[in-house]
Amino acid sequence: MPFDNASIMQNFLQNNNYLVGVEFPDSYVNITTLPNRVEFALRYPAEMRTFVAVGTEFWNNWQTNRLFPAFDVPGLRNPQSEDGGYPANYYWETFASIQSAVSQAIVLEKSPERRLSGIFLRRYPYPAFYSDPLLLGLENLLPLIIVVAFFYTCINTVKYIAVEKERQLKEAMKIMGLPSWLHWMAWFVKTQIMLLVAISLITILLCVSMTTNTDLAVFTFADWSVVWVYLLVYSVVTIMFCFMMSTFFSKANTASGIAGLMWFVFVMPYNIAFANYDTMSLGAKLVLCLFHNSGMSFGFMLMMRHEGTTTGVQWSNLFSPVTADDDLSVGATMMMLLAAGVIYLLIALYVEKVMPGEFGVAEPWYFPFTKKFWTNKVDVIEDVNDVMLDNPNSREPDPTGKHAGIQIKGLRKVFDKSKVAVKGTHLNMFDDQITVLLGHNGAGKTTTMSMLTGMFSPTSGTALINDCDIRTNMDGARQSLGLCPQHNVLFDEMTVGEHIQFFARLKGVERKDISSEVRHYVKILELEDKIHSQSSTLSGGMKRKLAVGVALCGGSKVVLCDEPTSGMDPAARRALWDLLIMEKKGRTILLSTHFMDEADILGTGSRSWLTES
Repeated sequence: MPFDNASIMQNFLQNNNYLVGVEFPDSYVNITTLPNRVEFALRYPAEMRTFVAVGTEFWNNWQTNRLFPAFDVPGLRNPQSEDGGYPANYYWETFASIQSAVSQAIVLEKSPERRLSGIFLRRYPYPAFYSDPLLLGLENLLPLIIVVAFFYTCINTVKYIAVEKERQLKEAMKIMGLPSWLHWMAWFVKTQIMLLVAISLITILLCVSMTTNTDLAVFTFADWSVVWVYLLVYSVVTIMFCFMMSTFFSKANTASGIAGLMWFVFVMPYNIAFANYDTMSLGAKLVLCLFHNSGMSFGFMLMMRHEGTTTGVQWSNLFSPVTADDDLSVGATMMMLLAAGVIYLLIALYVEKVMPGEFGVAEPWYFPFTKKFWTNKVDVIEDVNDVMLDNPNSREPDPTGKHAGIQIKGLRKVFDKSKVAVKGTHLNMFDDQITVLLGHNGAGKTTTMSMLTGMFSPTSGTALINDCDIRTNMDGARQSLGLCPQHNVLFDEMTVGEHIQFFARLKGVERKDISSEVRHYVKILELEDKIHSQSSTLSGGMKRKLAVGVALCGGSKVVLCDEPTSGMDPAARRALWDLLIMEKKGRTILLSTHFMDEADILGTGSRSWLTES
């Protein structure tokens, strides 16, 4: 049925059930002979009409917007079909037949004497492949299984790291000599040891046949060492992710909850990109791999596709795409995982400095660009006026011949720009003496100690601890510090003996001297029968004794005790007083209290001078 133009024909086809329309260019209307190159178009409806598989109605069109299938599968597509299968079957829809018939008619019109040969149809050859229906399902399922397998480790690692921050354990360890890098290294080693067991078990489950009558496994052809190393890289990046998440929060439950949520958020880019994988650029795929769970998912998807080639992922093809149509390799995803791990670690170290939480001194956001960061040098701060008080008669004269372990020079702290907590304190404290800060709650005792230990930065003024300025050399000052905070800073799972051993080693006691150090302090603390008891099982008074022992052990030259006898009964308080008096030899001890009798018994100085003043 001829039509005057293409628009009329298309309208007719839309309103009537005809098989196909053959459209020639409008320029052919008045020609008498066909050109040597004849152009024509076949107009079919957008939907398939000859065959629609159950459940595939969504794909019931010609798919002309795709060069590759939306879900590529290992091996031949529709291997049971002789003509290419579904969707967009150009044979069943008669497209190929009509195109051939029209083309032959044009050839005969141009060359009537030509005898056309017959046309036969066969599928394009495909290389040998391994057919396993399970591979297709595991492409998307296996990465999710691994994400879930590592989920528990993630939230618990984040939680326990945040617990140390929330309970002031981390800052207390730093005060008593723990370098920041060693803190992170300890957590890395502890977590990695557990994950090494996990990834080894996962590798066995994936690469070893679990049946007796076949050699089939999830990864039948892959090199097990490649799978193990890939999981090792993923486990390292997982730990870096945990470090990063833990630095943003000061509350353990909040940290673990948000980390668990972000754990699954980081796999969403892969789930979103899975359907469009074959149309994505290499750059987009690599960027998505920086979300470590997505990067791991891409890697295992490619490993499953390598299985379909009967070669499996090997060290020799680690950086080779599975097919010529692909551009991403397992090795590339591994490199991006390592890059993600470095980024996570840098974020963790940066946030730790600028957002230390409730305890610790925050660095400015630009601290990586300061001279101190690169040279470990600071600008010289103007000298603080060393005039102790306007009236020299208002203080007892300093002893002669003694070294001042603590020198406070005009130390001042103001909160919220208006609330003065410490008003320009001037004070010297000497070896072999106990100096007591006496005052009611809110008098500034804890704030003063927090500035001396580096938990708070002073608004003005400074202090010297064993001749180390807290403004410019806090790390040096902390090397001689022992701290007993107002609240117990103890590890619930560690025993009494392990606490003394741990903090003594932290302060530099040699391994050969540790046993005698532990025996000495559990004896003078009267905790010999509790040496193997976890700190969580101790009474409140025993915990305070242990906290004081932690501050004293390791030969701390400067010991700060913030209300060490709070919560103790009178007998225990008296025993602790005797302990401090006995241990003050060779130390500078600063103690805070709101008990007058405690200050009178422990404090250095004469009551008569204080009464006369």
